[in-house]
Amino acid sequence: MKNTILIALACLCGMKSVDAQSLDFYPGLIFQDSWHPITGDSVIINQSFDDQIVGPIAIPNFTMGGVAYNQVYISSNGFVTLGQAASANEYNPITLGISAPVIAPFAANLAGSATANSSVSYRLGTSIQSNLEVQWSNVHRAGYPNEVFSFKMNIDFGSYWNFINFSYGDFQNIAAAPSAVQVGLRVGSGNAPSLFSSREINPVDGWFPDVMATSSSSTMLFPASNTSNPVPLSGLKYQWYQSGAVNTTPSAFCDSTGNLVIFSNYDGGVLNINCDVNIQDLKIGICTYEPVQVNISGPYASNVSQVIYSGFNSSQGNVHCGTLTPSTTTINGVSSNITQVLTMPAIGYYPTHVFGQAYQSGIMVGASGQCDTLYPHGGGNTADEIVGHFVDTLGGILRFHHTQYGCWLNEVHYLSEGGTCCIGAPTTPVVPDGGAPINPNGGQNTGVAKLSTVTRSITTTPNPATDYVDVQMSDKGVKVIRFTNVLGRLEWTNTTSDQSVSIPVSNLPSGLYLVEVQSDEGRARQYVVKR
Repeated sequence: MKNTILIALACLCGMKSVDAQSLDFYPGLIFQDSWHPITGDSVIINQSFDDQIVGPIAIPNFTMGGVAYNQVYISSNGFVTLGQAASANEYNPITLGISAPVIAPFAANLAGSATANSSVSYRLGTSIQSNLEVQWSNVHRAGYPNEVFSFKMNIDFGSYWNFINFSYGDFQNIAAAPSAVQVGLRVGSGNAPSLFSSREINPVDGWFPDVMATSSSSTMLFPASNTSNPVPLSGLKYQWYQSGAVNTTPSAFCDSTGNLVIFSNYDGGVLNINCDVNIQDLKIGICTYEPVQVNISGPYASNVSQVIYSGFNSSQGNVHCGTLTPSTTTINGVSSNITQVLTMPAIGYYPTHVFGQAYQSGIMVGASGQCDTLYPHGGGNTADEIVGHFVDTLGGILRFHHTQYGCWLNEVHYLSEGGTCCIGAPTTPVVPDGGAPINPNGGQNTGVAKLSTVTRSITTTPNPATDYVDVQMSDKGVKVIRFTNVLGRLEWTNTTSDQSVSIPVSNLPSGLYLVEVQSDEGRARQYVVKR
């Protein structure tokens, strides 16, 4: 192995003490998109290479783990670090850390070749929403020169949001011998759960959908054996969102005398609830985006008085939980007389923040899995929206709320174990703009839909739409308009100084979409239904 370092290791620049750091990025969406190689990039390593590091490369201030950094180092081994270079032959940067933040889309012992025209490149964008893209093109695992694959990472550090994306291209001629690959983020050193957020192979589906890692030493096996997706699918994307304040020490029980329990996630699956505690008049609320099979059992299952599912209950054929994904939501183990499956009902609660669905679609669509209300939840409901809805529809006192993003994989959840989140709704719901709730008609948009703040708004017509959506914007100056589906996939984008645009939607599948406008005045968002 070569140990060529293209830079002299420098002192840490643009950062403060890293004592008592905690990672402030949290998993967002995982979805299938299209692979788009970056253009206008600068090649920093090419042809035959092995164990090389380039840096420092200056970037705008980017905060990770509570520390601001203005330099990045790029390793040919599939990861970058902030403020400090890693060792040239570092292949497992997430395991114990290197005392500097690590962003690793595919950390492994990688190499390049002249035959494959291998390269490592980057592009620093300085538009309204600044970003850094780094791409590893036509690389291979060391020792397997016939392999050819590409991947990239994107850091957004602009005015409107901070998030990190990993995207994967085509993987060709992959040798059967497996290797350990680390995918994720970390800060500091050690193995405390607050220092890392990484991924593990799903034992059924492999790389997509995968699962959250339980240890800093966890890896993605490449290629994964006996799975449907042994390597990343072309266009696979992982996202992490930044949050300023998260409930890092969640309470298992919000009120130990309560009789309302809530389970929420995004991916659905099979949820087994064991009623092993004698709770009188027990009420159960479930919220997901994709369908879920709910099985209720246990010695006190007869105490259940009402069960309500409220969510998107997707009929789009998503199978993020593999063969465990049901075609539609069902509730089993209790009388059907006390169960309801509500597809996209109105939330009925309006918080002071705008990071969930209350001021967008107004409906229950599924959970982002975070016990937090201080950052955009990627198209999901926030914890307080979920609690507010079920308190309104079921009544009772919140005992616990168990929330996560990924699948319920047929494991058993005992009531005695409690939950993961105690963020709830205030006793007096907050309503927007003059006291009238948005979308009071069961969460369905009709006619003109409008999102307003004190100084700015966007209007979308027609809504629902079939062929096009006209967007009227109050913001002046340069604006970036993004049109995405509820999984976060970008369907259309434009940068303009005009105050109106027309978005074609005729070729898009029916479903829920998000119009988002960013400008120097801030951000406005509105959901649109495509028929």
